[in-house]
Amino acid sequence: MSVSDDGQGVPSTEVEQVFFGERPRVHALVLLRRRLEGLYGRSFQLEVRSEIGEGTTVTMRIPMRKRFGVRLESRAISSELRELAPN
Repeated sequence: MSVSDDGQGVPSTEVEQVFFGERPRVHALVLLRRRLEGLYGRSFQLEVRSEIGEGTTVTMRIPMRKRFGVRLESRAISSELRELAPN
C-alpha cells in the first residue's frame, strides 16, 4: 500500500531523520514501524521516498503470512470479512 502527497517534500538525505528520528513528539510513522515490527518481525517494509518539490510517498509492504508462519487462507479472510459486513 502506498500513500503519496504533492507537498514540498524533504531532501532524500533527511528522510530517516525527519520521519523516524528521535524527538520529543513521536511521529505516526515511528508508531507504525513499532507496531509492524511487533506483528511481523523483520518481514515487513516501510519505506519513505521524498524529494524537494516532488512530494512524499510512504509505501508499506506486509507479508501474507502471520508472524508464526501460519498461512492466511483467502477463504478464512473472506469469511471474516462477511461476518464484519453489515446486513
